[in-house]
Amino acid sequence: MTLREKKILKAVLQYLHEADHGQRTEVQIHAGAFAGFESGIPSVEELAFALRLGNGMSFVRGVEARFGGMKWNLTDAGEAALLELNDK
Repeated sequence: MTLREKKILKAVLQYLHEADHGQRTEVQIHAGAFAGFESGIPSVEELAFALRLGNGMSFVRGVEARFGGMKWNLTDAGEAALLELNDK
């Protein structure tokens, strides 16, 4: 994982942490997680990669929404990963 990918993943985890167990769509995550992102706003593809990576590592969980798309939330493993990323 590159440094940029790690920063994007951390921003996603932080945003979902602040959602306090709520579910968020990719559009909400893209708008909220990267506000003020210091190294250029990530593309939609970069966000999709971060969500796939986080899902594969069990940091986030995606649930198919009734009317299309996915809703994402943070798992306990994601909370632990966020603490570890904040220590670095």
